[in-house]
Amino acid sequence: MAARQSYVSVRAATGNSAADPAFITAVGAVMTESCLGPLAAKYHDVDGSRVQALLLHGWLDNAASFDALAPKLPFASWALDLPGHGASDWLPHGADYYIWSYLSLIKQALDALPSDGNKRVLIGHSMGSAIALQLAALWPEAVDALVLIDGIGPLAGRDEDWLANMSKALTWQPRASREFGSLEEAMQARQKTAPLLSAAALKALVERNLEACEQSSRLRWRTDPRLRAPSKMRLTEAMVATMLRSVVCPVLVIRAEQGIIPKTFFSQRMAHLQCGRLASLPGHHHLHMESEGSALVSDAVATFLQQEMSS
Repeated sequence: MAARQSYVSVRAATGNSAADPAFITAVGAVMTESCLGPLAAKYHDVDGSRVQALLLHGWLDNAASFDALAPKLPFASWALDLPGHGASDWLPHGADYYIWSYLSLIKQALDALPSDGNKRVLIGHSMGSAIALQLAALWPEAVDALVLIDGIGPLAGRDEDWLANMSKALTWQPRASREFGSLEEAMQARQKTAPLLSAAALKALVERNLEACEQSSRLRWRTDPRLRAPSKMRLTEAMVATMLRSVVCPVLVIRAEQGIIPKTFFSQRMAHLQCGRLASLPGHHHLHMESEGSALVSDAVATFLQQEMSS
């Protein structure tokens, strides 16, 4: 299998270049294939929007996970393929996929958004919420509002586990990307890890994560196998608490009532936020990918931003 191990500079995209050469806009479709800096993206335009949002997906997902939500949001948005996912390239050889490994590239993408008085919003799901939260803590001046969908920061580790975790990670070896005879076969494999996803949502997610094999008519995952590597280290709960306290912008945390994270977990971490709101919505962990769930999430986000931006 040919390895993709470095970033191309900027992919070709339809549209006009804004003042920042890294910013490429695309028009003419509900969600248009484009890119933001070195990251592949799906862009949704809204005429007269005074808000620009970056949408960050979860682990092993991709930009298509926002296909249902983005057209419902009342502002312009860029759904990114994070490194190693979807149509974005893999991180270089020797790199690790920690939540902080994405930060410099996402900060570049955030800085490339047109300013002109626009508000900049980060919307993250699951792993994407952990990345968004860390970015807002590190660069508080860069983010005007934060929306976290069924996630509120990274999983924490215990001090006493670090040596065992390091040993496990250092001996781990990646496997070759799994191959499939058809899209349907790949969908069946993915559904085992997300059994509540509807067929339409599952298809969009899987299609963007597949590519053709060079030597056969089969398909394989585009995702970097190293994404499955165990973490060499994790932040402690105290470190996560510091991260939460460092976020100064308004934060909307959306908890999926049929999600995978306990309600008490959200309550404990919400207490550290300076300006946080918690909304519990019916739906599973990927509720924003479904027709009803995406409408509920969009309404919650619109209400939150309207209240915060006008205050």
